[in-house]
Amino acid sequence: ALTVVVNLALVRVTYALGGLPFFVEDSTAASLLPLLAPTALAPLIVAILLNPGSAIFMALLISIFTSVIYGNRLDLLVLTFLSSMVAIFASRSSRKRGRVVRAAIWGGLTVAGFVLLFGIVDQLPVATVFQQMAAGLTTGLLTGVVVVGLLPVLEGLFRRTTDITLLELTDFNHPLLRLMQLECPGSYHHSLVVAQLAENAANAIGANPLIARVCALFHDIGKTAKPEYFSENQREGINPHDDANPSLSALIIKAHVKDG
Repeated sequence: ALTVVVNLALVRVTYALGGLPFFVEDSTAASLLPLLAPTALAPLIVAILLNPGSAIFMALLISIFTSVIYGNRLDLLVLTFLSSMVAIFASRSSRKRGRVVRAAIWGGLTVAGFVLLFGIVDQLPVATVFQQMAAGLTTGLLTGVVVVGLLPVLEGLFRRTTDITLLELTDFNHPLLRLMQLECPGSYHHSLVVAQLAENAANAIGANPLIARVCALFHDIGKTAKPEYFSENQREGINPHDDANPSLSALIIKAHVKDG
C-alpha cells in the first residue's frame, strides 16, 4: 500500500508540473510529462519483495489511475501497463541488483518502442518522437536505480528478505562463515555438504533453493562457541567429553542451537 500511494503521488506530481508556465508555453515539453511518470516503480518493488501476481495487480491499478489523472487516456493506460508487465517479467528470480536495473530499462525500452509506433501513426516530428523515446528510457533507468536503493530500506522496515540479500549471505567471505572456517573447519565442511543437499532437495520439490542453502550454511554457527566438543572438529583423538559429566556434555551440545 505504501509503495502504491507513493507511486501515485509521483504520477500526480508529474501531472501537476504541466501547470507550470514553461510546460504551458511548450507543448512538446508537456508531452514528455506522462512518459516521465515512474509507473513501474511500485510494481517492480512488489514483484521483488512479494510476488509477480501481486505486482501485476499493482501495475494495472497504477496504470488505470495514471490514465484517469491524465484525462482518461487509453493509450497511456496500455503503454504504462505493458511496460510494467515487461519490467515484472524481466525481474523474475533477480539475484543481482544489476538485473533489477536491467528489468526497469526493459520497461523503458517498451515505452520507447510504443512511442515510436504512436509517432509514426500520428505523424509527429522526428525530433519530438526521439525526445519522447529518450524520456521513456531515462525514466526506466532512474526507476531501476531508485528501486535498487529502496530495496534494503524496505527489507529492513518490513522484515522481507529478497533473493538478492540471500545470495549475498552465501558469500564465503561473510564474517560468520569466515569465523566458522577458522574456529571449526569440520562443522564448516559439514555445513557445505548439508547446504548442497538441501539446495538439491528444495529444487526437486519446487521450494526456494536459495533459502535452503543459506539456512544450511548457517545452521551450525553456534558450534563456534565450543568447537572442540563436536566430533567433526576433534583432532588427535582428544575428546573433552571423556572427562566431562554426561549431563554437562549434553548441555554443551544442546547449547549450540541457542548460541547460533
